[in-house]
Amino acid sequence: MARVVAHSGVLTSVDVAGSVAFWIGKLGFSVVETFGSPPEFAILRRDCAYQMIGMARSGPPMLRRDQRSGLMDAYFWVDDAQALHDDLTRSACTFAAPLEKQPYGVIEFMIETPDGHHIAFGQDLQGEIGRES
Repeated sequence: MARVVAHSGVLTSVDVAGSVAFWIGKLGFSVVETFGSPPEFAILRRDCAYQMIGMARSGPPMLRRDQRSGLMDAYFWVDDAQALHDDLTRSACTFAAPLEKQPYGVIEFMIETPDGHHIAFGQDLQGEIGRES
């Protein structure tokens, strides 16, 4: 059976260039590639994680939190949630949920992007997530 070697969700934005600047400047991602001038689509990467951003053509992006309270638009597993939280605090990110240990064995927090997307970062306290099978 074929292996899945990477994954990326796609977020929409009314300003792809501005979103890319946010993901680079605040979240530490780098550009893999952009398409269009000004960009209408971008592929970003940090470590083993990817995020794609596409132009919203019919108004503001649809946000998952508008569908149901507590939903996020993307979730990234990290190896040190406290350290990343500290980094993003220094980067003056807007937090949508505080750093907290959850009953399901994860310490996590959530930020809000300029487009209103809620992006969560979580550390699996059991150490299962991210381990090669």
